[in-house]
Amino acid sequence: MPAYGTLTTPSCPYKGDSYLLWNNETPPTGATSERIAVSYAPDGNPAYYSIQIVFAGAPGTFEIDLQESDTDTDADYVTTGTGTTTVDANNVARFNTPTPVLANFLRLIMKTQSSNSEAVTAQITRQ
Repeated sequence: MPAYGTLTTPSCPYKGDSYLLWNNETPPTGATSERIAVSYAPDGNPAYYSIQIVFAGAPGTFEIDLQESDTDTDADYVTTGTGTTTVDANNVARFNTPTPVLANFLRLIMKTQSSNSEAVTAQITRQ
């Protein structure tokens, strides 16, 4: 199993729940975040997720992508498209899963981080 902070069991958010994947951290290029377990609605339908990323300062060049896996094994996580590469005037980025998530686990990966590495807080919310 991948190395994570203090959580040995991933959080499993229900509709409206939010969890921090990075909490004021400075992940280097290639670093992955905490992961969550994906939950289904009581009617059995898969869920959508939104991700909000807040940098402490101007992050420079970066790319943060979403990864999914059916098993919580580091080598099994797959990047599912480009997440985000831009921030607004307040150094905030946001993106949503374009389709319902069918995997069992989600996490972020810092695909690119420039030399002005800023602390980042990333929150995922089940919609």
